[in-house]
Amino acid sequence: MTPEAPSLPTGFPLDFLVSVSIGGDGVAVADEPGADLLAIAGHAAQHAAMPVDPFNGYLDMPAADRADERALDPFAVLEPGAVAVFRPLVQFRGVEAGEADPVAGDPEAVAIRHPCLAGNDAAGFGRGQTPLAAGPPPALLPEEPEGGTDKDGKKIHGPGRLACFPRADTCSSACASGGSGYTSRRTEIDPKASLEAMTEAGGAALEAAAAERILVLDGAMGTMIQQLGLEEADFRGARFADWPQDVKGNNDLLNLTLPDAIADIHDVFLDVGADIIETNSFNASRISLADYGMEGLAREIAEASARIARAVVDGRRDGRPRWVAGAIGPTNRTASISPDVEDPAARNIDFDTLRAAYRENAEGLVDGGADLIVIETVFDTLNAKAALYAVEEVFEARGRRLPVIVSGTVVDLSGRTLSGQTPEAFWYSVRHARPFAAGLNCALGAEQMRGFLADMARVADTLISAYPNAGLPNAFGGYDETPETTAAHLGAWARDGLVNLVGGCCGTTPAHVEAVAEAVAGVTPRKPPRMERRMRLAGLEPFVLAA
Repeated sequence: MTPEAPSLPTGFPLDFLVSVSIGGDGVAVADEPGADLLAIAGHAAQHAAMPVDPFNGYLDMPAADRADERALDPFAVLEPGAVAVFRPLVQFRGVEAGEADPVAGDPEAVAIRHPCLAGNDAAGFGRGQTPLAAGPPPALLPEEPEGGTDKDGKKIHGPGRLACFPRADTCSSACASGGSGYTSRRTEIDPKASLEAMTEAGGAALEAAAAERILVLDGAMGTMIQQLGLEEADFRGARFADWPQDVKGNNDLLNLTLPDAIADIHDVFLDVGADIIETNSFNASRISLADYGMEGLAREIAEASARIARAVVDGRRDGRPRWVAGAIGPTNRTASISPDVEDPAARNIDFDTLRAAYRENAEGLVDGGADLIVIETVFDTLNAKAALYAVEEVFEARGRRLPVIVSGTVVDLSGRTLSGQTPEAFWYSVRHARPFAAGLNCALGAEQMRGFLADMARVADTLISAYPNAGLPNAFGGYDETPETTAAHLGAWARDGLVNLVGGCCGTTPAHVEAVAEAVAGVTPRKPPRMERRMRLAGLEPFVLAA
């Protein structure tokens, strides 16, 4: 099973691991196949005689990769036979055989004997040691009594039944010989708090990077897919060979049928300097997928898109931090505008239907390992509000919060969204969500977008994102603006202090992203203004109540 969860932030100790498997011969067996990690964590705790953290550890990995630690996705559903390795909610430090326990008598410490570790760094315990080798399932030491309680009446976990990872060349599979031990200082961690800490660490890293430099978003996924020249059979794959209607053009379906092609596109954008890649999930909502009769696949497609991008980012070994942005598009419906010119009150979608669809999308993106959420190409602010509501519901349900970017689109040179708002009014309408960044994308090229983005940058007390099209579309719907032209515009925006995140939308290729990355390299990012406290309202126009 390939690890597809976020990389572990620094500061989380890896000193001892407890292995469990589902439906196999391993240490702990779930109640039923398909249980998630939260369910089997309890089994791991039972067999290890200590609480384990379902948010820390790694999924079954090749032996050569096990030193590259991963954070578990606690909501991931594992297949029978898959192995998950958890970290316990206590921290350990090594003690050589025969060494006096340096914290003997400390009521918050307890010695744990571990025979397999005598003089053997290759056993694989501890950050930086040799990765574990492939081999038989972990054995268990004989069960020992619990360590009682500390001076505050809290339970001390251990010594107990600990897993030993056997290696034929270093340790018997029964863990019957040796003499090294581990001493644990009780460090119990609330699993929910652990996940929140991980989330905060990831968000803090993104914020720190954005404070230091202008971050680069990727380019147009749709443009790259079009260049592949795929046919109906490519979109269908084996799974959907008999689907009752055409699916060509359903780019999001490729997450299921051609995941390697999507991964390759992500890889190329990372190669040319993108810091953030967006998932291939722009239309991964049941509303948009209804065009292909695939409403029921919305969540699966969204989660697959995030897992593909997550694996690509985690597969990088150059030490440069990169992030996965879960993309949520506007759908092909609008909650504010009548589809019937003779009936202004008519609507073909309502807020609750949008909210439910967006929530399904967001659940898949979060569970698939996205680092942040991008609600983009907003042409109707009421749609965006439904998406923001849904995302907040997911954050609350998951016990974790991710950074959010909200990006509107100005549909023509009038400088308004399709629902009629100016950029400033749009910002006031979504400001309550306290997004990590806000900005504009799509519709216009950089030359036409600048003035409207400047209007938002003037009043938005958050980071500003901008990823325009490669110019305006030509008569054939293509885009002719060269990478050099796009980069010249965005480089000027950066030097003028307008932006914090830049990238490309329709028509932009890796060449565009590479040129943009070079144009903004070393440029100081925009500093959000400190706005006076005022009542700020918005209809189609902004309104600020004077003091």
